Amino acid sequence: MLNAVFAPDGTRVATASADGRANLWDLKNPRSDTAEYLHGDDVFSVAFSSDGKRLLTASRDKTAKIWRGADSEPDLVLSHGPVGVRAAAFAPGDASVVTGAEDGMVRLWRIRASELVEYMAKASTACLTPAERVRFIGETQKTARPAYEACEAAHGRTAPRHP
Repeated sequence: MLNAVFAPDGTRVATASADGRANLWDLKNPRSDTAEYLHGDDVFSVAFSSDGKRLLTASRDKTAKIWRGADSEPDLVLSHGPVGVRAAAFAPGDASVVTGAEDGMVRLWRIRASELVEYMAKASTACLTPAERVRFIGETQKTARPAYEACEAAHGRTAPRHP
């Protein structure tokens, strides 16, 4: 084990290991299965968002990843460059992440959903489906469909009934 941290509410512990895994342990039910988050190489650090809903991992595989809950796929992969990522942390308010790499490079990443959506709208004509809007940017089922339809309409397309 290379790193361990408590969740903000103290009910879970996340661990980072040299076997390419980060694990999430439920302290209220220690015999339960752990959630497992995979990287391609050593996982050096783990960190919780301030609300405890997301986990940030940093790995020698040259990435930092943000995970939500027990999802087996990361919500966001931050590729740092030619060397491994040794450390990562959420900024207060969780709008940004800082990463530190083996070559001494420190990067600040903006991860606030509204900023990502604004950037994506300028850079692409692709629209997130309602399911993707719920998963990746935290919209509700009620607001995701109209937002998807508005995005498609803005690009001159009609949204399919069931994307």
